[in-house]
Amino acid sequence: MTAELSLHADPWADDVPDLEALNRPATDAILDAVAALRARAHDPVAPAPPALVAMGPAGIGKTHLFLRLRRRLGPKAVLVHVRPLIGGEMTPRFLLGQIVQQLGYRISSESHQIDHVAGVLLAHAAGSPPAYPVTCLDDLRGLDERERRATLERATLAQLERHPDLDAAFLERLLEVPFAAPLERQAALLWLGGREPTDSQARRLGVRGPLPDEAIVPALRTLAVACAGSAPLLVVFDQLENLVRADGSDADVLAYGKLVAELVDVVRDLVIVQMGLDSEWASRIEPRLSPSLRSRVVGRKIQLELPPAGQKVELLRRWLERLPGPRAPFPWPLGAARIEALSHEAGVTPRMLLVELQDALATADLAAPARSTPPAEASDEERAAALGAAWERQLVAARGYLDEMEQAGGAPEP
Repeated sequence: MTAELSLHADPWADDVPDLEALNRPATDAILDAVAALRARAHDPVAPAPPALVAMGPAGIGKTHLFLRLRRRLGPKAVLVHVRPLIGGEMTPRFLLGQIVQQLGYRISSESHQIDHVAGVLLAHAAGSPPAYPVTCLDDLRGLDERERRATLERATLAQLERHPDLDAAFLERLLEVPFAAPLERQAALLWLGGREPTDSQARRLGVRGPLPDEAIVPALRTLAVACAGSAPLLVVFDQLENLVRADGSDADVLAYGKLVAELVDVVRDLVIVQMGLDSEWASRIEPRLSPSLRSRVVGRKIQLELPPAGQKVELLRRWLERLPGPRAPFPWPLGAARIEALSHEAGVTPRMLLVELQDALATADLAAPARSTPPAEASDEERAAALGAAWERQLVAARGYLDEMEQAGGAPEP
């Protein structure tokens, strides 16, 4: 039963319980930035939204904030979730690869994120309703190659008239992806992401190698502009505490700062959200940035807050609703007394609530309230036994979390 309640938040999961009131100010700030960017697409001289910094303690629900944005925005934005590389600096090429890879993710049974981006641009060029990009793509698939090519060229030229600094070859290749056969589509996404195609893929695409270094930032700019008018690009940098190296080197922090500064200065037409542990950000990331970098990276700060008592109870209730066949109604299995104590205990994060719930579900006596400490009248032996049992449960949970992160190719939070 506890397998239904994973401590590892998957940013691409579906059917995850959410509580809209939790971290509502952060949600509203990000949604406002997306709306501002969409408006900027029709008024290029309007300022781009500042880079947002959303920080909080471990387990506060940063990854769940991304899940909420996915649900709230749907196809109205292109969401990209990026974690720092382990043992490597974050570069524009790495970011381009992450964006294009996630453009290939499905958002419905019949379309991917890239289909909506290309479909809106092509709908404008074809004189079709841009509100139905997938329908436009279906209509274009019914045309012969010459007519479809003419529409792609009109869409490319329309963007170049408004933004002459775009990479025309990159934009054309991007618009061709929805019409490509599966193997050609795979090869095109690899090349668009700045990665090295195989010899057969290169021959299939008619290219000689990956995008050169000097084409990476123009490609990012082209992608951002292509998305801005319909589904603005929302890039979420998560788990930024992993930029901090154990040897004290600033290399990863500085590389990240330069990357974000270039996005703010050159790419512009995207929403940047940065999330991580507030302690690491305040002591070991922001202070290492030069004033010039800091002015671009730290556009607006948002503090993620711990849930108040009522939200803690509601979170527990919603998690329990996901369990098949509970043995008793809420407040089982924690019990009313334990829930009351947790709801008023200081410093309790959503993840800590989930750990308590998992412990209660795993305990032998499921009908009794779970306790993280023995009663005051317990003997020294009983206290030692309770502490040992609690330590073992936490150790098993931590090892399971590390195994999940290793399989997912991600970096564990401290």
